Order: sequence, then C-alpha cells, then structure tokens
Amino acid sequence: MLGLGGGVVYDGGMNTNTDGKSRLEGLQTYASLLSELSALYDSVVGLGVRAREQALVKVFWEMGNRIVTVLQMEDGVRTAQYGANVVERLGKDLTEKYGKGFGRTNMFYMRRFALEMKRSDIAPALSWTHYKALLEVDDRAAREKLMQQAADEQLKSGRLRRLVNWMKGDESTVYAFPLTPREGALNVVKVERNPFGDSPKWLVNLGFHVRCVIPLKGVTKVVDGELLRLGSGRRMARVEFARAAIRYCYEAQVVRVVDGDTLVLRIRLANGTSVEERIRLRGVDAAELDMPEGKQAKRFVERRVRRGDWVRVHTYGGDMYGRYVCDLFYGKQQNWLNRELVEKRAAKFMDMKV
Repeated sequence: MLGLGGGVVYDGGMNTNTDGKSRLEGLQTYASLLSELSALYDSVVGLGVRAREQALVKVFWEMGNRIVTVLQMEDGVRTAQYGANVVERLGKDLTEKYGKGFGRTNMFYMRRFALEMKRSDIAPALSWTHYKALLEVDDRAAREKLMQQAADEQLKSGRLRRLVNWMKGDESTVYAFPLTPREGALNVVKVERNPFGDSPKWLVNLGFHVRCVIPLKGVTKVVDGELLRLGSGRRMARVEFARAAIRYCYEAQVVRVVDGDTLVLRIRLANGTSVEERIRLRGVDAAELDMPEGKQAKRFVERRVRRGDWVRVHTYGGDMYGRYVCDLFYGKQQNWLNRELVEKRAAKFMDMKV
C-alpha cells in the first residue's frame, strides 16, 4: 500500500459488492492504479484528431470508473478526504506525464461521468467538451433530453453550453433586474478633426461608425471631441453632459424580432439617414428558439413591438457577435423592454459587463 499524504493509503480495487464492502482479490498499489490510467490514455495518443476526440470520451469514462471505485472503498467522513487526495494526486502525476487535461476539475468531471452515465449511453457524435457541459445539469431527465437533442441536431459545444447555462439559472437572482437605464438625448453628435486633411477641417460622428460633413452653423471655436446637438435648420448648439456616453440615444423602427433578446432595427441618425443593425438587449438572456422557453420569449417581444413600430434605444457598444447592446423603450409610456422580459420571467438576467 502506498501513502498519499494525510494518513491516506490506496488499497482499492475494481469490484464492489452490493453490501457496500469493496475489496479486490489481491491489493493494488497507487502506482498500479496510475499505470492503468496511463495505459488507457496511451491507447489514444497516436490516433488522428477526430478519432482521438471520440475515443477520449470513452477513455475518460473508464478513468472515472476507476476513480469511483477508489471513492467507494471506505465508509464515513474519511471517504471524502480519501477520495479527494487520490484524485488530486492522480491529476498531478498525469499532468506531469502528459501535460494539460488532467487538472483537478477535469478529474472530478471524469468521476461524475462514470457515476451519472452508463458507458453504453455515450453518443459518438458528442465530444468531451459536450459531456462536461451536460454533467452540469443535475436533473437526469432534462440532461438525457438535452443530450439527445445535442446528438440529433449536432449542436456545437458552445451552443450546448449556452443552453445548459440558461437551464441552470437560480430563480432567486435570474428574475431580478438590477440595472438602471442610462440617461440619453437625441441628435447629440461628436465633432472630430478630419484625419485626412484640413478641407473640411471637421467631421461629425453620428454613431455606428458613420461620419459625415455637416456645416457647424450656430457655433464657433469647436474643439476635437466636443458634443453638439443638431437642431432644426441643421443648426448646432452646445450641450453640457456629465458623461459623453449620453449621446448614444436614437429613435428606430422595428424591422423584425429575431428571438427573445435580439432584434433588427432601422436606426435613424441625427442627419436623417438611417442604418440597419442587429441589436442585443442589455442584461437579457432568452432561451434558444429550439426550446419552448425561447419561443415564448420571442412571442413576448412580438406582442409589444411590431414591424414598423418606432422605439427608442440607448446603445452601449458591441458584443462578440457584432450586435450592438442596448436598452429598448417602446410605447407612449416608454416601457423598458429589457426589464419587462426578465421581471415577467420571459427571459433571465445576465450580467453582460458593458
């Protein structure tokens, strides 16, 4: 028997009796267990990328199955510490031998994989990244349904992760909306010095990467970066705002509702021209459209804003998919759609860090 620290030793085996006593004919040392796990991993090292990815799922299940045996060896409080020491030691030794992939978290995923799923249930179409996401769904029926959906629709692991994160939301926090809307004013633009020469000297930044030449009637001695309001007759007036971001406020027409947190809008700029943009509602996380909750969220939005309706938006910059993150206000009372979606439980709150 080999000590692992903290008075813990490994004397386990692969077979367990139904009465809870676990013993193996002959004692294995920790080194023997490490050798078994290494041999399992070595069996896939020489495979091609695709074949290796598929084989790794079954190899990690087998590794987890051995770890489960170790954790079931002793009863009482000692078992948890015993198992944790074994798993952490295995992870360190395997990492030293093979590099990444055997950290503490990944090793415990392997253990849970063997506990929660049968080897015969493993779907060849799903990768280890898929299964790590699925293992975070505690409800087995929901997990099995999601696993079948991922296999049938060949969902990428990133999309599956988003579905899982949505399902895991804690009701005590995800239906509270802690944000406040930013103050905004229409037709506020920023004056910028022309970087290409002195004629014209100034350009007007209208937002959405649109710059144009507008005579600066009504003002003199402007400075680079100054905020002005474009009024009737295209006359400019100086404005005083505590925050420059207040200028990102626009009127827009609804083109279509994409889903519960994304719309396409035709946004009117200060000079009367317009740009069509896909926008994402700030702080709102609606389910995917292939989930019943996703369809419900889209209907919720469609009942409040229809094609051609005028709305007001305050933008906060772009997200990783190229959409502008915004607050959207609709109707005569300027109802805040973002907050309504969450507080009416049509979607969940998500802190977007914008």
